[in-house]
Amino acid sequence: MAETIKNIYSKMSEARGKLQEVEFKKSAYNSFSKYYYFDLSDILPPIMKICDEFKLTPIFNMTKEVATLRITNAENTKEEILCTMPVGISPLKGCNDMQSIGGAQTFAQKYLYSSAFGISETDATDKQDNEEGALEPISNVQVKVIESLLKETGSDRMAFLAYARVKDVKEIVNRDLPSIMNMLDKKKEEVEAKKHGGKESGK
Repeated sequence: MAETIKNIYSKMSEARGKLQEVEFKKSAYNSFSKYYYFDLSDILPPIMKICDEFKLTPIFNMTKEVATLRITNAENTKEEILCTMPVGISPLKGCNDMQSIGGAQTFAQKYLYSSAFGISETDATDKQDNEEGALEPISNVQVKVIESLLKETGSDRMAFLAYARVKDVKEIVNRDLPSIMNMLDKKKEEVEAKKHGGKESGK
């Protein structure tokens, strides 16, 4: 009897569970706010090892406005999960344009991989209030991405605004953006999982 191929949602659930057993070490240090945090190199090797084990293929891409992480089931390439986040490239002190782009790309990768595979970084989140711009409103690009996800997931707008503790999407601040995007990405994944299950039951 041929072995049944697990769908991408089952694989991702098992991959996340297995990654909870991994002891990640924070190698980067913020000397201003005095805390350690994950560098991309701290989380990517264990994630790629797990992806290889569960036959998952992650592909990262970034434009001037949006960063995406597309995770495909290597055993059934029609199945995929897409995680997104709005990006903004700010000039870094003492760096040229290419270095600033590289810094934004590294941060986007770390955020998307952490979000997709359930890797939390509580210590860094607790310190965000000390970061410059944490309480500034999100950009117009970020507003458009959130509006698009709300429509795509069929979310109740009033319930979402209550969750975000704002009266309008434009009032969301940078500090709260990661948790909000994580919530919307998970809801999008749930919607896609239901669609996938419906197609299978209709065969």
